[in-house]
Amino acid sequence: MIWTKIILGTGIILIIIFFWTVWSLYSKREILKFAEKYKSSDKFYPIFGNSLTLINNDCFQFANQVKKRGSPIGCWLGPNYYYMPDDSEEIRLILTHPDCLEKAELFYNLSKLIIPANILYLPVKQWKPKRKFLSKSFNQVTLNSFVPIFYKNSKTLIETLKDMENRDLFVVCVAYALSSFLETMGNKEYNFQTEQGFKLLEELDLFQEIFGHNVVKAISGYPFLLICIWKNFMKFLQGAKSAMFFTSSMHKVVSERKKQINENSPVQKSFLDSVIHADKNLYSKSDINDEFAGFAFAAADTTGNALAFLLTLLGMNLDIQDKVYEEILWEVGLDRPIEVQDLPKLKYLERVIFETLRLFPIAPAIGRYTTNDVNCGTKTFPKGINIVISIFTLHRNKRYWIDPLKFNPDRFLPEEVAKRPPNCYIPFSAGTRNCIGKTYGLMSLKVVAASVVRNFKITSKYKSVEEMDLRSFLTMRTKHNLDCQFTPR
Repeated sequence: MIWTKIILGTGIILIIIFFWTVWSLYSKREILKFAEKYKSSDKFYPIFGNSLTLINNDCFQFANQVKKRGSPIGCWLGPNYYYMPDDSEEIRLILTHPDCLEKAELFYNLSKLIIPANILYLPVKQWKPKRKFLSKSFNQVTLNSFVPIFYKNSKTLIETLKDMENRDLFVVCVAYALSSFLETMGNKEYNFQTEQGFKLLEELDLFQEIFGHNVVKAISGYPFLLICIWKNFMKFLQGAKSAMFFTSSMHKVVSERKKQINENSPVQKSFLDSVIHADKNLYSKSDINDEFAGFAFAAADTTGNALAFLLTLLGMNLDIQDKVYEEILWEVGLDRPIEVQDLPKLKYLERVIFETLRLFPIAPAIGRYTTNDVNCGTKTFPKGINIVISIFTLHRNKRYWIDPLKFNPDRFLPEEVAKRPPNCYIPFSAGTRNCIGKTYGLMSLKVVAASVVRNFKITSKYKSVEEMDLRSFLTMRTKHNLDCQFTPR
């Protein structure tokens, strides 16, 4: 009797699996046709797709393998198909198409484990009204008022750079960016440029690293994610605690600001003030907390990492550093504070920043998901595929960049820019779902870079960017501390 039930139960399960498989294949028939044209040369396995051959790779090893095979290319990671374009015009069409606004599953499902829910990866229906509302907080008049705060925090950074023994430049720069964000966007002087702040940010970075190193495992199936976490359990646990502490600290900033607003309504509203006063249908209490915490994490990591790469590249290219220094002395002087009216004059420094973001884009890759069939002229993307745009690879593509690994700020002279397709350079993404904090980030970088170069001669032992062993999950860093020394002028 028992065996009859077991056989019957097994038969029912097999029938369910059979019909589910048939239905799944039928529903993905257009994707399967498309995938046949653009597929990986890696061996394909049922259920896992191409992912088993990539299981020990991190994001950059995966990207390098794709680059060697040539692109465009596609692959199956678990049950999901990912297409990777390499043509700038095709990328433009993808990023500007109304049916490609949803974010791809590859990055954004995993990012929820680290970054609280915010407009970075919200579904389009939730993203549109929030993006429109938040854009008001990034108007130029408001951003101009942040320059004194950027400068003040840059002076604290300068004190830290005087004694960098055993310190991670990425962590130090992220601490500057986070302190600046909290004061500009949250009206809260919260200095992360302390030993305690550095320790917290180091643990957060480790937490990211565990996911970043195992991202291919994770999207291939949760058992692999659990295995990689188990192998690094104590590190993961400490990183998770730090992530929760960081999030709760940001929530505390929100609570304190609400109390201040109730006691004394501010004349000039900050980003946080605007979100607090938003319609409750747009932002619930938990939405406010998560939006602010998510913005804080993203703004600090992106601006801080870009600054660390910028300073290191100047240390590698002393002739370029000298030109930046001379421009700062000529336009600003040696001692006075850097002011908002100085920023448009620092044109060479601006080109240096652009070139830094070409070689080391803030987010090395972005992803979109097709909600309908999308005609891009040469091909039609079927509904339901993930499209991964490697900004890192695009920015180093020889088709668009002569000697792409050379650090050359003059690529961004107006006459040189005019020679290239506009969408071969997208450090802040493109289209309506581009980075909302683009101008904020550029202004912060310009102020702090000018302040640091004015105070230090920077050197590095690196001879080329290829010597930097990169790793990535949400943003880009090196696997080891950057080689960068600061000597007071």
